[in-house]
Parts: sequence; structure tokens; C-alpha cells
Amino acid sequence: MAEEYVVHDTGDRKNVTEPAIRQKRIADFFWSLGELSGEIDYQIAEGDLVATRWTLHFQPDTLRGWAMLGEHSLPIINVFRISDGKIVEIWNHRHDIDTGKMRIHWLKGFGVGMVIALALGIYAWRLHRQLKREH
Repeated sequence: MAEEYVVHDTGDRKNVTEPAIRQKRIADFFWSLGELSGEIDYQIAEGDLVATRWTLHFQPDTLRGWAMLGEHSLPIINVFRISDGKIVEIWNHRHDIDTGKMRIHWLKGFGVGMVIALALGIYAWRLHRQLKREH
């Protein structure tokens, strides 16, 4: 990795310049959640670009790893731009919908739905009590 590189990610990190240590921190984070492995499906290169289609395998060994990602395989395409033998730019494409990250969105939606249902249930209960008192 170059001292700094530009990343184009599927998330919020688009056209962001980062220090090389950021990649180590990302890897350390995932390794803290479980076991990672993977295999390269194919790789091509032309000029200063290298494209790799590979599959990441994740086996969580912590509760946090299970909650955040779960056990899965994830297809990833990375394109790297190389300059002076170092990676200076990365394009990431992941199919995150297949990961446990979707559980977080599901849980948020479920929680909001439960709060709304509880509020409406309390309101209906109060109206029911009021009607009983009036009759």
C-alpha cells in the first residue's frame, strides 16, 4: 500500500483519501470478530489496474461477530490502481445484502414497528377504558 490511497467503496467511503494504516485497522476489526478466509475466483491486469474477483468466507467466533455479520460467504470484486509497485487507489464492490449487516436494518425496523404498535395499543386500551366508564 502507498502511504495514502484513494478508496471508492460501496458504503460511505467514496473518493476518500486514507492513510495505509486504515486497511490494517479494518482487517484487525474483522479478525476480532471471527475467522476469515477466501479464494480468488479470477484475476486480470491491464496497465496499472488489477481486478480481482474473490470470495470471502467469514466464520464468527464472538457473539458480536454473529450479530453483526453471521456466518457467510461474500463475493467481492476489487480493482486496484498500482503506481511504483504500490496500491494507490481501490474500488470495492461487495454484495453486502448477503451479510448479517441486513440483520441490523431488520432489527431497527422491527424495533420501530414495535414502538408504534405499543403506542397504538396503549391508545386503544385508554379509549376502551374511557368508553367503559361512560357506559
